[in-house]
Amino acid sequence: MVYSWKLALVCMCFVPLVLGSVIFEAKFMTNSFMAEKKAIEEATKIATEALLNIRTVASLRQECNMVSRYSHEIKKVEKSVRRKLMFRGSVFSVGQSAPMFAYAVALYYGGVLVANDGVAYENLIKVSDSLLYAAMMLGQSLAFVPSLTAAFLAAHRLFQIIDRKPVIQSPKDINDNKRQEYESTVTYASVEFS
Repeated sequence: MVYSWKLALVCMCFVPLVLGSVIFEAKFMTNSFMAEKKAIEEATKIATEALLNIRTVASLRQECNMVSRYSHEIKKVEKSVRRKLMFRGSVFSVGQSAPMFAYAVALYYGGVLVANDGVAYENLIKVSDSLLYAAMMLGQSLAFVPSLTAAFLAAHRLFQIIDRKPVIQSPKDINDNKRQEYESTVTYASVEFS
């Protein structure tokens, strides 16, 4: 804002667009990959079962059956992925192009300010990059806040388990590991070390 308040205002107009597009893209891609991962796990189970029991599969001549079961699961995954492919591509393109569109407008208007108002080019780059890049990074960070919150909750639960007092307390004398002091005198006579 110090370098060029006019350019900063133009960039700030695009911050909600950049934030929204980056957050939506990151959340959609994460959810999409998680759904595909669950679908692929079933095919992976079949392949692992066949490989671990390869002797049994071969002795019962079930190779074709295992391959067909695996292919069937992969085709189900492929169908669901193909259905989502166009939408996923659209989401990805909007998520990637919104920040670039904001950069284009900011640099165009910055060029006008450099030509007409005498704003230094360094200030143009400082303002546009700092505001728009910060918006992109903030959007990517905010997209993973639910995961971060879940991690904090899990850590809190873990510390509660570690810090809890057991219902059944052990006797105090067992926990007392204090050494008792004994007074004794030991004398050595005719001791040789070799």
